[in-house]
Amino acid sequence: MQAITDLIMYFYKGGLVMWPLLACSITVIAIAIERFIYYKSVDSGAAFASRYCAAVRSGDFAVATELARKGSGQCAQMLADVAAIAGGKEEKSAFLESRAGIFMATLRDKLDYLGIIVTMSPLLGLLGTIVGMIGAFSIFNVEAGAPMAITGGIGKSTTTSNLSAALALKGYKVMQVGCDPKSDSTKNLMEGKRIPTVLEQLKAKGEALKLEDIVFEGFGGVLCVEAGGLTPGIGCAGRGIISAFEKLAELEAFETYKPDIVIYDVLGDVVCGGFAMPIRGGYAREVFIVSSGEMMALYAASNIAQAIKNFGRRGYARLKGIILNAKNIENEQELVAKAAAEIGTEVVQYVPRSGDIQIAENQGGTVSEFVKDSPMVQVYNELAEHVLAMSEDEEE
Repeated sequence: MQAITDLIMYFYKGGLVMWPLLACSITVIAIAIERFIYYKSVDSGAAFASRYCAAVRSGDFAVATELARKGSGQCAQMLADVAAIAGGKEEKSAFLESRAGIFMATLRDKLDYLGIIVTMSPLLGLLGTIVGMIGAFSIFNVEAGAPMAITGGIGKSTTTSNLSAALALKGYKVMQVGCDPKSDSTKNLMEGKRIPTVLEQLKAKGEALKLEDIVFEGFGGVLCVEAGGLTPGIGCAGRGIISAFEKLAELEAFETYKPDIVIYDVLGDVVCGGFAMPIRGGYAREVFIVSSGEMMALYAASNIAQAIKNFGRRGYARLKGIILNAKNIENEQELVAKAAAEIGTEVVQYVPRSGDIQIAENQGGTVSEFVKDSPMVQVYNELAEHVLAMSEDEEE
């Protein structure tokens, strides 16, 4: 029963293209059954063929004719009809050739449909693959200059800003450093406004750059920094993170502000030295991966986890768990829990999909600021508690 249920589930996941493929499959099965029954009905059998040929070879045509009359199947019927024709060899040969041609046509009947289906089905499968890939990469929603529309949109910046807000409301001094070239990590902490990036300010002010030019106070007193980056496709975007960290260290930002917690919102491209800077440079102590149950997100999470483990062997930050930012995929929690177990970690927090997050973001903030009665406020508070507890365990 479970196998049937799973089969139906996978069928619906295949999308609209599965219906014509199902129709093709049913048609093929129907034609196969019909042809099998027909071929069995017109077959005179190997025994008849053997006995008839033996009688003809021995010259006993009367016995051969009697066998044909009493035999079943199309072949026996044709031979009996030929024997009944009054005429010479040429007339009988012409009659037999004509009947055989008609019989061969009936044998090939409906086989053309199979040829069409054999040609069409792989094309339908390819169409389904293309549609699935388009859906996976969210191509329909791509906007110019919006890299996240292609890379998955798992909501890491939304999760990060709501976590920072929850920690700040608990009385902690939080600094959030956006390490994404899009430079929108802290937007929901800054009333929806984009703050100048470290790279932009470096270019504009050079050596005259001060901490107040790159560190801004947002909701709950969260200190917001955006590293910035080069235009996608031009140069290494990770260079922005390296430059930002060097400048923050040079201006003694952490010594000046003395934050209790620093959260780095980093892209998953840990192969790039720039994006791995918070880990490689010893700034980050614990790493949390934000993922959904989508195949591409889980695949990326697995790769990131492997990279973090490699860093951990050299004394860098360690992977603490996965934050499941739900996309309402069927069996999503089970899928992510299984993936977490396979990479040797756990699901730290389940963050359900909620319209309250969008309501808050439309107003340029977090749920803690604009939808205070939302159940999501408690969800992010629980996430904050888990992060704090794991941090304390690390210190011990």
